[in-house]
Amino acid sequence: MMLDLSAVWCPPCNSAAACIAGDNAGCGGLFQGGVTPELTTMADNIRANLKNGVINWVTLLTDGAQQGQASTLADLQAWDSKYPQENVWVLGDDSRVVGQWLPTSGIPYFVSVNADFTYNNINTGAEWQDMANAT
Repeated sequence: MMLDLSAVWCPPCNSAAACIAGDNAGCGGLFQGGVTPELTTMADNIRANLKNGVINWVTLLTDGAQQGQASTLADLQAWDSKYPQENVWVLGDDSRVVGQWLPTSGIPYFVSVNADFTYNNINTGAEWQDMANAT
């Protein structure tokens, strides 16, 4: 499972969501080097794994449209409509405490979580490969 801490106001967070929803240009906006064949393959594999139920993805919107402001139900619904993808759940953090549980250095912040709920990779970029290579 991928845990994705994002915010509505955050351009790279929107790029990540667009990438997962099927926009390879969004992938290129998230990773240095732009859209490459390798990046396209990785994104395609992640989307296939989502569609086939091999992996799940949880996007936690820590902020709404303005930095420091909690996301609202309207924000969650708009995000889900803008970036539709099977097996991606969009949640809010209206108490704004989840980010305090993880050693976040900023957003977007990605954590690949194993079936036993241990962390595999935390915000290194390798967590995307974890999702692409999941079986």
